[in-house]
Amino acid sequence: LVVFVTFTVGIIMMGKQQLATLEEIYTQKVVPLDDLRKMQLIFRELEYRMAAVTADMVAAIGSGEHLKQSLKDIDGLWTDVKMRITDDTLLKEREDFERGYSGFKKVAVKLKDAYFNDDPKGVIAVYDEYLDFKPLIFKSIDKMAETQEKEVRAYNIEKKKLISKINRLVIIISLFLIGIFLSLGITINRSITRPINDTVSMLKDIAEGKGNLTKRLT
Repeated sequence: LVVFVTFTVGIIMMGKQQLATLEEIYTQKVVPLDDLRKMQLIFRELEYRMAAVTADMVAAIGSGEHLKQSLKDIDGLWTDVKMRITDDTLLKEREDFERGYSGFKKVAVKLKDAYFNDDPKGVIAVYDEYLDFKPLIFKSIDKMAETQEKEVRAYNIEKKKLISKINRLVIIISLFLIGIFLSLGITINRSITRPINDTVSMLKDIAEGKGNLTKRLT
């Protein structure tokens, strides 16, 4: 019983450790990857709205309000990403994004003025300025996201191998314990039943008048 309780507690502790590790990979790898993709979508929508306003497909003032909210969303997402991505190999990409995003914020000031003044031609001029920072923004996001994806896949493969090893170990230990307990059970059962059977056999012989009364029973 003690062995099985200890074995069960060990399995539970391993399970908790695995959950903690999965939580870590989720918060440190998956969440920032999701945030990066959200940022990318926001930038694409901002670009679409610039083109749509110049083509008179979308209201300029509404796009101005959207731009203000988008900048707040990007700021929040990027703050979270910087806190979670600590890989030194991505330092250059982080710096590139911040440089590109800083340039875009300056462009955004002019873009908001053009939107709220309902000036499509001003939007066209600002769009040309945005193109100077677009490659820097999107390339850095893509590189960071690609690295995060690779780390998630590598971690997944590593954990699959580890879980497979643990499963094999659990099966081996279980079979070993079953064998030990079966052997102990058979041995204990024989040590109890053998003297009882010997006693019953001798008493039966005595009752039938065939017993040797001088024989000693261990």
